[in-house]
Amino acid sequence: MRILRIKDFLLESNLDIKELDRPVAKTGEKKGDVLIQKIENEDPLTVEKPKGTKQDIIVSNIDLADKIKTNGRYDGSKGKMVLRGSSNQYPEVIIGDNDDQYRLTNVVKTEDFGSSGGTSLGTKGTLEMECIQCVVMALRQLSMESISEDDYQLLMEDSDLLNRCLEDVDNPIVVDVNLLTNFSHWVESFVTTANSMYIPRYVLSDKRRAVFRRRKKYKFIHANSELSKKIFKTYSKFSKINRNKWMPVDMWAIDSDEIVTVNDSLDIFNQVSESTIVDFNEFIDTLFDDDILVGISLKKNDRENFNIIINKETTQPKYVFSKILFSDPLNRSKGIDIVADLESPLEEREEKMQITTDKGSKISNILGKITRETARMGSIGLSPINNILSKYNVEVVPEASELEGYSVRYLKSKIISVYNDIWKEEPYTGKITREEISDLISMFQSLTLSNILLKTDPKKRDKIINDIYCYALSIRTDEFDSPKYVRTV
Repeated sequence: MRILRIKDFLLESNLDIKELDRPVAKTGEKKGDVLIQKIENEDPLTVEKPKGTKQDIIVSNIDLADKIKTNGRYDGSKGKMVLRGSSNQYPEVIIGDNDDQYRLTNVVKTEDFGSSGGTSLGTKGTLEMECIQCVVMALRQLSMESISEDDYQLLMEDSDLLNRCLEDVDNPIVVDVNLLTNFSHWVESFVTTANSMYIPRYVLSDKRRAVFRRRKKYKFIHANSELSKKIFKTYSKFSKINRNKWMPVDMWAIDSDEIVTVNDSLDIFNQVSESTIVDFNEFIDTLFDDDILVGISLKKNDRENFNIIINKETTQPKYVFSKILFSDPLNRSKGIDIVADLESPLEEREEKMQITTDKGSKISNILGKITRETARMGSIGLSPINNILSKYNVEVVPEASELEGYSVRYLKSKIISVYNDIWKEEPYTGKITREEISDLISMFQSLTLSNILLKTDPKKRDKIINDIYCYALSIRTDEFDSPKYVRTV
């Protein structure tokens, strides 16, 4: 029998073999099936290795999913054999796109696996949404003119029309009337996105017939392809980054007359051993410019708050520090928002980044999440935040692994010290009610980041904020350049 210390028991929030046989409360879906879908659909898994350090990875050994399922569903017996093994320690059978290996117990139980909170659709819902968007894109193409929400209703009522649209779609799941009905609250976003790709004429044209594919269906041009992995290995900087930041594409539009040519070209490109990321980006850019292969990153949108951005073509937005909002940060695990002023030819407004941690009581670093009413726009972990701070020769935020060994009393004293450094004229005289180490680390890191930004020279601070926001939104990083793709915001 395994005996856990009280601390270990309270902080246990990662997956284990028993969890995979349990259903997700919101959906009733078995967590083992969620894991299989994430692996097969190349959706990010949040992993923790080493302790206290979290990052998102894409599972590169996709065949792992086949080893733990029977008839397309999770098989508990196979899962136990493969993921648990016969030794006293879970085997490292999960290989990430960073080439590191992980145990099942390194996988964080995020919202997709039943952790509460957040605005995400979840893995299954995201897959369904992206596949429906492909169908609505085909509907717009078939119509040869802008479509409306009434056309979506017609799509649900007319099976012949739906089947004609499906001829121009290549999806991993079947989109039927029931699925279309389940996403009726997304109709405005589906229609607005489809119309925007043609009017004004950004990248798609009625003169060409495209096939619309959900991202995984393009076996070469995705973050986890053998081609991209091979190219990334020539750059040591890429060994630890989430490659979805390089190519955050959810669906593809490919010229139906060029599919074979593109596949052949990619096969040839894959055989050139000295290919670099610069070559690869230029190759994808050429396909984009010739309207042959267009990647599209999706977000839920509405007609009033909607813009199209083409990476490398649209003038990059600029983010300028505005303020930091504090909401009782000493007694809440999240209560700090960084606010930046967005300056762009398309729009000017405030953009808020919430400083938070992943749900659950597990010790982890803070991260920044840019979230609007309709969707989560992007995020950035503490490691890249610290890299940006270091770039400008500014103090960095201590990692959770450096702080978890301290006592509750000591952490509270450090938190109050940072708080009083921010509010010198109103020193804290109350009592911190939180006792969990994970909450105290979050408070300390959040306040420390805030203090660093507030004390930094304004011109340098604006540069830091701009870099942090551009990284979170997959606009630009100092580590790599991305190819051309369309992003809806």
